[in-house]
Amino acid sequence: MDLLPAEPSQIAKKHGFRSLKLVSVDMDEPLAEKPVGVDYGRLDNGLCYYVRSNSKPKMRAALALAVKAGSVLEEEEERGVAHIVEHLAFSATKRYTNHDIVKFLESIGAEFGACQNAVTSADETVYELFVPVDKPELLPQAISVLAEFSSEIRIAADDLEKERGAVMEEFRGNRNANGRMQDAHWVLMMEGSKYADRLPIGLEKVIRTVSSETVKQFYRTWYHLQNMAVIAVGDFSDTQSVVELIKTHFGDKISAPNPPRIPDFQVPSHEEPRFSCLLESEAAGSAVMISCKMPVNELRTVKDYRDMLAESMFLHAINQRFFKLSRKRDPPYFSCSAAADVLVRPVKAYIMSSSCREKGTIEALESMLSEVAKVRLHGFSEREISVVRALLMSDIESTYLERDQMQSTSLRDEYLQHFLRNEPVIGIEYEAQLQKIISAAEVSKVSENFRTSRSCVIKTIEPRAIATLDDLKAVVLNINSLEQERSISPWDDEHIPEEIVIEKPNPGFVCKGYLWAMENGQRFELGLELLRKQLHHYLVPKFVLLRPPSLIRPLLHLVRGFVKIREQLHESSAQLILTSHGLLEQLEFLQHMILQSLEVLLDEAQAVFHIAHGFLQDTRSSIQESDRISQLALATTTPFFPSASGSGSRPCSTTTFSSVTSNAPTNVVQQFEYTNIGATELLLSNGMRVCYKCTDFFDDQVLFTGFSYGGLSELPESEYFSCSMGSTIAGEIGIYGYKPYLLMDMLAGKRAEVGTKLGAYTRTFSGDCSPSDLETALQLVYKLFTTDVQPGEEDVKIVMQMAEEAVRAQERDPFTAFANRVRALNYGKSYFFRPIGISDLRKVDPFKACEYFNSCFKDPSTFTVVIVGNIDPAIASPLILQYLGGIPRCTEPVLHLSRDDLKGLPFTFPSTVIREVVCSPMVEAQCSVQLCFPVVLKNENMMEDIQFVGFLSKLLEARIMQVLRFKHGQIYSAGVSVFLGGNKPSRVDDICGDITVNFSCDPDISSTLVDLALDEILRLQEEGPSDSDISTILEIEQRAHENGQQENYYFLDRLLRSYQSRIYSGDVGTSFESQDEGRSKVRNMLTPSTAQLALKRILPFPCKKQYTVVILMPQTSRFKLFRSIIRSRPFEYGRDAK
Repeated sequence: MDLLPAEPSQIAKKHGFRSLKLVSVDMDEPLAEKPVGVDYGRLDNGLCYYVRSNSKPKMRAALALAVKAGSVLEEEEERGVAHIVEHLAFSATKRYTNHDIVKFLESIGAEFGACQNAVTSADETVYELFVPVDKPELLPQAISVLAEFSSEIRIAADDLEKERGAVMEEFRGNRNANGRMQDAHWVLMMEGSKYADRLPIGLEKVIRTVSSETVKQFYRTWYHLQNMAVIAVGDFSDTQSVVELIKTHFGDKISAPNPPRIPDFQVPSHEEPRFSCLLESEAAGSAVMISCKMPVNELRTVKDYRDMLAESMFLHAINQRFFKLSRKRDPPYFSCSAAADVLVRPVKAYIMSSSCREKGTIEALESMLSEVAKVRLHGFSEREISVVRALLMSDIESTYLERDQMQSTSLRDEYLQHFLRNEPVIGIEYEAQLQKIISAAEVSKVSENFRTSRSCVIKTIEPRAIATLDDLKAVVLNINSLEQERSISPWDDEHIPEEIVIEKPNPGFVCKGYLWAMENGQRFELGLELLRKQLHHYLVPKFVLLRPPSLIRPLLHLVRGFVKIREQLHESSAQLILTSHGLLEQLEFLQHMILQSLEVLLDEAQAVFHIAHGFLQDTRSSIQESDRISQLALATTTPFFPSASGSGSRPCSTTTFSSVTSNAPTNVVQQFEYTNIGATELLLSNGMRVCYKCTDFFDDQVLFTGFSYGGLSELPESEYFSCSMGSTIAGEIGIYGYKPYLLMDMLAGKRAEVGTKLGAYTRTFSGDCSPSDLETALQLVYKLFTTDVQPGEEDVKIVMQMAEEAVRAQERDPFTAFANRVRALNYGKSYFFRPIGISDLRKVDPFKACEYFNSCFKDPSTFTVVIVGNIDPAIASPLILQYLGGIPRCTEPVLHLSRDDLKGLPFTFPSTVIREVVCSPMVEAQCSVQLCFPVVLKNENMMEDIQFVGFLSKLLEARIMQVLRFKHGQIYSAGVSVFLGGNKPSRVDDICGDITVNFSCDPDISSTLVDLALDEILRLQEEGPSDSDISTILEIEQRAHENGQQENYYFLDRLLRSYQSRIYSGDVGTSFESQDEGRSKVRNMLTPSTAQLALKRILPFPCKKQYTVVILMPQTSRFKLFRSIIRSRPFEYGRDAK
């Protein structure tokens, strides 16, 4: 199997991918057993290793120790022990005691937290580390930690006692509504096998009482090097030295002789479906789940791999149909999706799940079964398969383009699956070629895996009992009968529009380069050369044969005329704004002269000029070639040549939308180059400000966000709830001029997404795309601004029904009642913070909601847009000009608000101590704690204190974890969050907000743990943190900063914060640098004493004088106790239907 090599040029990467050809394919050819592109081998003691050099991110390594030992190996008295071993690994080993491993990880800036460093499943346990390797001693030490986990975990009685509380809290956290539903489904799926009774979390009795000897015996029995693999992927100078490190730390370890063979635990198949009607009073809504089990088929041959790709295409195709059905009139469900997953080592499941209205589970089940039967009878159309193929190929193409920029953690996960699941690791090019040749018939065939005779389990979930087992059986019998009679009609495909923007806006014109201010005698020479290139670019092909110099010479006096205008404006160092009102007459005259000169040159020929798609010529390289040239700015004017496109507007393709178009030419009014941050800013003639930063972090990623001041805080109470739902209602109808399900097909094969958000003080749109799909993404933004969403009766009915179901689900959720009380207590009882209820929902005016949404994205002059990623300015600039600059400016300002004039939210934190308990009915006892302190940052210390808040939140989180988990062993995790949005984003006002500590715990000791947390915070205020505390948070922050500087998301966020900073006054480069300076200043001055002073200044001092505590506690009742006993019975199911 040979592939033609891809083209080496970076520019030709995408073309090279699309033109790859498979020379020969033998379906029976075995796939390579060894993974591609990695140093792979085994030590003499049986340990397997994978080592690969990868520089994303720089100076970091992703490590893992995989152990083929999980909860299925436990005996009855050991249920939960595999998970306990995982916890004890970080507590103590032979070389590390008293959570020294955690301290080591934090000291080098590696994060430690819940579910971040290890996971235990039924079949395996995996330990993961993500560490810096910029110091020579760090990688050996990290590998030595994994070596300790393999055979030297200390399992003493004291260690176990300290960790029981943390494990118990994890167990308790799993016993919410979702956890109970998942556990019940697991038991039903695995019935008849040992897996059914071996959920990894285990039994409460075992967690509380198991002896250290029992835990130790499990560890000694199953942790053998023959069952383990070490994976190391990172920025290594050479892989052989890493292999030697593995040999050094693991090579001398010897497992016990004659280790037991890991048994094969089979899961019995069954032809007759199993049924379950689960009643869950705290469920988020009604739902249906259909699961069909099959033995795992290892990928051994090319055909196996091709079948896997066909399966992926099927899932995408059926999900497209499900989505379209969910948006039809009177849909059977709100959402539905299909997936495939390996549940345990021997079993794979094909799963369909849907959420539906209350009392709608039977209709949803009928529709789900009918749709897969429809595929079995009639298949997918070639159009559907082409859409899915384009969608998947765009993902594969993105992976291919970024194959040298993959994250080390992603590669580590691939090798973990190779070791644990025997999944092959092959080249992305090969996968692309197989994808191209899969037919619609092959994809449709996958529907056979969803037959109810294929070990099928059907389950409904309802907050109130409606469906019965007999109802479920009747649906299955009916659909099977209809399928046998071929009485199920085929899928009805809709017409899909080909273009997002039917009539494209006028691309405008930027005269680039010929008005550069020169400090020496090269003024005209450079200007003429650049103008020559531009004019030559615009000529239609019939005139290209004319020699460009013959076109330029007659225009010398025109260039001089432009320069003369510049001199008249006395612009010695600022930008020339040719579209200023005072120059309009001169510009029209000069445009006339240019056209007249071209007519003379071309004699009697009538030249037809057009604006080419890629008309902008990037002149930055020309400017950089001479350090004697001083670049001031781009000069701009209206198009020199008439557009080939006509004017006017064309009706949109659906009746739900109205569209505003404009063919007025677009101009760049100003351009600034911020060389200190590598960014360029354009001010467009419609008022929109666009800042772009070119990066090379990822070849196939461009991110963007646009924001404008003025949000929901401006609304009166009478309009608030209607308008706050504007984004939801409009989004369901379609905010880009097309129904969401139509747009989904229109975007197939393109990587472009745009979403909106309406906040308290800002309105934003955000998105990401492939560089090759930037035009599509900007077209979506253009349509967002030029489309008026007009709700139809059926659209509103569906959206409001979904909203009502969501509100009812929240009312059933005890954690929602808890969160509502926290908001009411901390932020006042304002309508803005009050949760929406059913009575509020019934007052929502959908027409008002859409009207408000339309106004939020109407006036481009109020928006600032930031674009970061792999951008070629020569390609991106004309697209920005055409689609962002082409958004019509409103005749009257719409939501044109200054940040200093915004209406602030009603934010009043209690002035005294308040401690409350919220008692809520629960099926099983849960307890959550929120401890909150007010924060006021004074304007004069703003820039420093904002940085201090970030460091102090990390300090508080680390210390509370140290006390409540590692010292007292009573919590699983703790979090500290910061909210600084309590008042409007003014340039002069103080900043109000809060710092919140949250954790879950045993209800009986919740108040005690609150007091311990308060004691620790007060100790930090009175005594200050230790030197090691400070060095740890500085290291964690520095490592996060280094990782961020290799990500587009980081710079997007930094630029947005620079524009929104209170010190921003028109120069985003200065604002950006000020943030960096503030960070550096605080880092340099952060010591135990300065941290102590900051804690006193930023938090109330002493902290016990002003705070709120809200504790969620279970409300006990005999009825609830009785119902929980009833629910503990085995689930009923039937086997007499097919």
